Amino acid sequence: MKELKKQLANGIVTGIYLFITEDRYLSDSYISQIEKMTVGPEWKSLNYNYFDLTTDPSNLIPSLTGMPVMSERRMVVFEFGEIKSKNDTKTENIINTLTDYLRDPSEYAVLIVSCKNIDKRSAFYKLFKEKGKIAEFKKPKRADFYDWIEGEFSKRGVKANRDVINHIINSVDYNGRESEVDMGYFINEIEKVSMIDPKAKIITLDMARKVVSTGVNADIFKLTDSLTSGDLPGVYKQLYKLSYNNVPSQKTLATIATTMRNIAICQSVYESGKKEEDIAKEYSINPYVVKTSISMRGMFSYMDALKALKLLSDADMDIKTGRLSDEAALMNVCTMICTKVFM
Repeated sequence: MKELKKQLANGIVTGIYLFITEDRYLSDSYISQIEKMTVGPEWKSLNYNYFDLTTDPSNLIPSLTGMPVMSERRMVVFEFGEIKSKNDTKTENIINTLTDYLRDPSEYAVLIVSCKNIDKRSAFYKLFKEKGKIAEFKKPKRADFYDWIEGEFSKRGVKANRDVINHIINSVDYNGRESEVDMGYFINEIEKVSMIDPKAKIITLDMARKVVSTGVNADIFKLTDSLTSGDLPGVYKQLYKLSYNNVPSQKTLATIATTMRNIAICQSVYESGKKEEDIAKEYSINPYVVKTSISMRGMFSYMDALKALKLLSDADMDIKTGRLSDEAALMNVCTMICTKVFM
């Protein structure tokens, strides 16, 4: 990761990357950086493609070999789970397709293959080692978190003592073998705690206990961020992760509904002249949630949120009547909310 960081700091982007990802927040931050350096926001829709094992792979090679539009290069991200020595047929077919591409890659494309882990004895891994760059994004050990979290609080103009930092770290099993929580979870919690009292310069344990989530799967919150920002590839990416980690669809739908309710309340009441801190107190909504809900008015309005709540209600009815499976209903409603196709 250090070598990759140095190269990007010097403006160097190569055409082939393999990201071995324990912490998605870390790897996603580098993917975003490469994206900005490669395609930029203006022409992203024409030059960026995201694939995973749930998407149709027929467009994979055309996406890699097509010419970029108003940009020097295209960018393609393919996300696997685990790449083993022996995989299922679909995974093996995609590996074979990518292997053929890696032997003769396009000079106009940047390919990032991301996986949780990979058999380093495999020919696929060795081909990346020969043709491109490999970066491993390992989770920091618990001891390394203290200075980092303390620094993040300091960036926001507040101080947090050891008890507060311990409480945040202990809120999830970050370093557990099966944990899917990444560093983005901690950023979100630090933001919430820092905003609980705008006048406070020192964070107390009681303040942290009021707002720090416990046992939360951060991918659901990434999904809601993608929904409200209109990032459809991001929505499909998070749905894949949630499905891979066996998060119940009903839990995801409930979280989306809560988010839409908060947006509808915060924006509509704010527009009537009420202050953010008053909204937080009156409706028992975290000050951080109030602020973020109001800040997205330009791209996702309270009317959008109300229409989304109607779609979510319809999706719940589809599930309860057996018209659609949980997974199909979740996929449909997320696609409609993100693209604002409010039927």
